[in-house]
Amino acid sequence: MKQVDRPPRNPKRVIIESSQECFSVDTPRLTATGDPPNASRDGDRSRPRKRPAVLQQSTNQLPSGDDNDDFMPPKKKSNAKLSVTKKMKVEDTRRQRLNIRCNPQDVLVCIQIMNERQRQAVVRKGFFSILDMTIDALGSRTHLCWLMEKLDPKDMTLRIGPGKELKITKETVHLILGLPNTGGGKPLNIDEVNAAVNLRSSLGISKDEFGVAKLQERLRLGGDDDLSIRCFFLILFNRLLFPTASWSISNNEVLLTEQLDRFPHIDWCHLIFNDLCEAAHKWHNKSTTNVSATIYGCSIVVLVYYLDHLHHAVAPNNKSDTPRIKYFDKKTIKALSMADKRKPRQGGEPFGHCDFRSSSETCYAPTPEFHGQFEFQFSSDAFDVAQNAPCGHHTISIQVPLIKDMISSKIQQLPAYHHPKFEAKLRAYDSEVGKSFATINQRLSKIVKKQYDLADTFGELIDEVLRAEINSPDNKDDMIEPSNPSASDPLMTATQLESQMIVTQVEAIYKRQQEMCRAFESSRDDSVTPQNIRGDTTEDDALQLDSGLVLDQILSGNETYMMHKTRRDSVPLTQMDCVRALRQFLCAKVMDLNRNVIDFGEYVGTCRDIQRSFADGECLDNVFMQCFIDCVRDDATNHIPPLTAHQLILDAIVGAILNFEEQEQHSNTHRPYDPAILENYLSKTLPSFKQLDEYKSIMVPMLRAGHWTLYVINFQNRCIHILDSNPYGPELGETTWESYHYVQMDIGKRKLPWARLIMVRLNMALQHVRPRSNLPRFDNFPIDMAPNCPTMKAGSNDCGFFAMRYIQYYDYMDGAINVVIDSDNSGDLRALALYYLIFHRLNKNRSLSPELERFKFPHY
Repeated sequence: MKQVDRPPRNPKRVIIESSQECFSVDTPRLTATGDPPNASRDGDRSRPRKRPAVLQQSTNQLPSGDDNDDFMPPKKKSNAKLSVTKKMKVEDTRRQRLNIRCNPQDVLVCIQIMNERQRQAVVRKGFFSILDMTIDALGSRTHLCWLMEKLDPKDMTLRIGPGKELKITKETVHLILGLPNTGGGKPLNIDEVNAAVNLRSSLGISKDEFGVAKLQERLRLGGDDDLSIRCFFLILFNRLLFPTASWSISNNEVLLTEQLDRFPHIDWCHLIFNDLCEAAHKWHNKSTTNVSATIYGCSIVVLVYYLDHLHHAVAPNNKSDTPRIKYFDKKTIKALSMADKRKPRQGGEPFGHCDFRSSSETCYAPTPEFHGQFEFQFSSDAFDVAQNAPCGHHTISIQVPLIKDMISSKIQQLPAYHHPKFEAKLRAYDSEVGKSFATINQRLSKIVKKQYDLADTFGELIDEVLRAEINSPDNKDDMIEPSNPSASDPLMTATQLESQMIVTQVEAIYKRQQEMCRAFESSRDDSVTPQNIRGDTTEDDALQLDSGLVLDQILSGNETYMMHKTRRDSVPLTQMDCVRALRQFLCAKVMDLNRNVIDFGEYVGTCRDIQRSFADGECLDNVFMQCFIDCVRDDATNHIPPLTAHQLILDAIVGAILNFEEQEQHSNTHRPYDPAILENYLSKTLPSFKQLDEYKSIMVPMLRAGHWTLYVINFQNRCIHILDSNPYGPELGETTWESYHYVQMDIGKRKLPWARLIMVRLNMALQHVRPRSNLPRFDNFPIDMAPNCPTMKAGSNDCGFFAMRYIQYYDYMDGAINVVIDSDNSGDLRALALYYLIFHRLNKNRSLSPELERFKFPHY
């Protein structure tokens, strides 16, 4: 068949070809007699008639060259004709068109447009790392699509294969992008629609023009005002950090850029990580019937994180510096993707064929930390048992990772006969390192011992000064004033000279000490003397009572506790000393365990109850939580900080009713949830509808599975915050807060997350009980963890006491906790709560024993 440069005179077949497929169909032949096409005429020999081919694979050679379509692998050549059924099947299994919203090219263009003043304005917002970015494209779409398939949305882990698992966290986002990773969340309580209208009005553009091109024109003007800099962040969020389904600027970007002055104080890494989690969920739940599939979120994090672990020659030479986005560009990404791609005619996964490098070679490996532990008991602590030796004891421990353990995964990749040789070498190296650190440890111990010796020496000097001042309360002129030390004094460094107290500070301390002494002297009960556990009077009780306080030790087996008595040459006690001593005394099991200590009318707590809730490691009982709530409400009524009158705390029993399913597990007769029970209780305890309208937040303490949390309905910010003290993450086996609060509950024919279910129930009850109030509906408020929520130590069972602190210090304006709660001071949290309940004015047990009254701080 010859090739011609014109259409043939008698066409028999039409063929349509692409680089991958071919379609052909026979054309009807024209006849003079009007016979149907392909009909045999008289005189013709009968011969087999061929049916026209409907769909036929190309028999011709495909055109050379690559069409850059990673999603349509070349089809095998075949001369077989496919039936109509096969045609329909091919059309049904057609691949979806892939859309990727993350487009760093537009961001790089903006960076090139900006002048130095504009760049400095971006730096002041904490986004300096973006200016060093060199990534202009994400490379192969197929590679990113494959990575999203491998990304598990439940725990955000890339599961490539055996030994190839990479968990994405907020810290990962920070190491890759270098953005601020501490602070609060995005702006709340802002009308996005009105904010977008106001912004477009300020820029002088319409809704249709609200895109990247117009914003880049504004940047080209060279202004460094807030509106111009906001244009850059709108593009940055839309194209790179928070890409959505819209190529135009959406209300989401408008909301995120509403408060530019807060940018350095926002945890952007947390927001990007949450958005990436939602993108992973959307990808795995996408519809397969749609024409296209879209990858949302900052997918550049997933791509760079994976490529950074590939062991290949084209990988960046610098593997430890951050942020990582400045070490990747289009060329590097393309080379690494090609190295990781499946070879032709090789089975298996399309990608994932490149080896992983050891995590210790990357910046994502946990940094080996220096762990030092110092233990020393100061004799100046009034509630410590007296030391036999002034120095006490101290320990230092240094933990250094072994090189053998750090690269054990790489050794396992070697043939077995190579293992002993490498392990012997590394073991010898680790042994030498151990000897070096033993020497360092010995020298550090000497330094620390010297520190403790100096602390003992100066502690004794300070004690003598305090005793001298207390013994001469009327001789203010004789008190020791700080003198200027000689410059030749070897113990006084320049730092100590600068930190020396001024005279006015010393006078203030002296005045406070005298007030404490007079208060203790006026409240002294001379008729009460400390006794030991057998009721015998000690010899020291016959001493003449004088001003000042010391402690008398009373021993009961291995338990040691303290009681107050007065004696000459004593040291004034602080309020925290009294708080700690009270808990130590009540938990020592020396009082009658059935004796009532706390009496709030309906709620009563005995010594046994106190030990079961306030001793170390014990979980707080809901009785004490309710007593605490009553005390906080009373303080708010009397305008005692920190709680304000705009915050409503619901009773602990409300949380128990909302969590009905857990209570019903222990019942023999399974009953459905009855909303009337909650409504009847709220109708008796809620304030009037007028007072209810004044509240800006409602707090709901929840006890579920032995764990206390606090739910806050924030009407000011129109959201629901969860305050949970669990340290979710590595400390709890990589669990997340969603796994606890978003457990699916069966409600009839549908399922709801537990957190949403209890809020729906509470909303319905409040609307039913107070229908005339203007309280907004909150069943559709977004539910999220409060930003920077303080957490306890795993296994400490301090959740109830953290919940108490959340109730006291949650700020509904900021939607966060504005105080630091130290998880290391577990005992102090418990002691403060116990002290607060015992000596609160609502405690009706006025007949406290003299032993307990002595722990009450003056003027408390």
